[in-house]
Amino acid sequence: MSAHSQMQRSRRAVGRLQDRVSIAALPLLFGWGVASTVPRSLNPQARPVLRNDSCVASRGVLRPVKLTGDRRIFVEPEAVASNGSLILVAGQPTYLWSVKASYASLVGRDTVLGVIIDSVANATIIPAPIGAKRVQTVRAVAGGAGRWAVTFAEAEPRAKLGDDPRVVAYWFGITDGTRWLRLEKLPPVDGELQTSSASSLIQTSEGFAIAVPVRRGTAAASAIEIFAEHAGRWTTTEVAPGIVTYASLATDSIGLVLAAVYPDTSLRADHNSLWFYRLPIGARTWGPPVRAIVGEGRPVHHPLLSSVANHTIAVTWQVRIPTKAIETRVGVLGEGMTLRDSSILTRTRELPLPAMRVRDLSILVAERRLQDSTSTLGIWRMSNRGPELMADAPFPFQGVFGAAPIGNTSVGVVGPVMGTPPRDPVVSLYIQRFDLKCW
Repeated sequence: MSAHSQMQRSRRAVGRLQDRVSIAALPLLFGWGVASTVPRSLNPQARPVLRNDSCVASRGVLRPVKLTGDRRIFVEPEAVASNGSLILVAGQPTYLWSVKASYASLVGRDTVLGVIIDSVANATIIPAPIGAKRVQTVRAVAGGAGRWAVTFAEAEPRAKLGDDPRVVAYWFGITDGTRWLRLEKLPPVDGELQTSSASSLIQTSEGFAIAVPVRRGTAAASAIEIFAEHAGRWTTTEVAPGIVTYASLATDSIGLVLAAVYPDTSLRADHNSLWFYRLPIGARTWGPPVRAIVGEGRPVHHPLLSSVANHTIAVTWQVRIPTKAIETRVGVLGEGMTLRDSSILTRTRELPLPAMRVRDLSILVAERRLQDSTSTLGIWRMSNRGPELMADAPFPFQGVFGAAPIGNTSVGVVGPVMGTPPRDPVVSLYIQRFDLKCW
């Protein structure tokens, strides 16, 4: 199972914090010696949080992710993927700290790919397979017992914060967390890969696959390139030519499904309609597009496909309604690639993470922004009655976060927590665990 952090598409640009100061910009704005505020009520007494009549989510203690010795680390959670009880967190920027009795000093910046976190928040470093400062837009998924498959862009350093990386190569690798067991460049394509808008990396019946918008000329994105592995060999296929704004990829019992957002040119005025494409198992040609949502008047943004329980695909997306408010909706991909069981998840612009499977449950995690400008961390399960809120806990992070299953009974949520220098690191990675029980 994998879930990568709350950056998908435009929100996943490296170093951006939704509505907050960028982690990447901290050393530029404050320096490492200026105090920042740490919430002191992040760990009220752990207690069950009941939100429906059949499930309970118990919130554990918020823990700092610790390396051996006196070291702490921050990793931007661009990729969050679990393998049994272990969670991989990878991305850029990364900050490595040495923490003494009353002083934290920065000892490394952008020197590693990420970390593997165990069930008690101890971590080991994942070495970068190339120069870490050239690694951008990481995606990952479990790739077998004790292994993860990873894609990343090799890119020139950004001219300024928020710029899309200028990709010089796109890489695929397999790691056990300490060694790289396989590493290769993916085939080049015609155009400039927009890897900040890449889909999740997914495992298929024949290997792995990922969808990446590509730009040619001055268009924001001219098509979607599907990188797919067949019998150890990578190929690329162009799908959805046009002005593409989003792409997402998932699998079900039939094969691959691609979600793409682009205008319907048959309409007089349309901006963002949602389309689905299918590639059945064993086929090499994608089927024709099926329009699922017309964007005329209610443009679609940030669609996410996720393979969940019962061989189904969960779909989340946002629409801007005529009052200029934003709704986050969730549904299930039905027969004929139609959407069914569509429900409103939240009416705030914060986006959910990709849905995940925990045993036989389909779980959603999202930040909920309240009217008083505070936030909570919501955990829902998907049911035939729509999304059911299982937990509504204080939101503990200051920026981009991610989540993944821990074994068959829990969810781990990771993200940045600001410290109070010089005693604490300016920012470091924390994890909060939720144990799920249904009857």
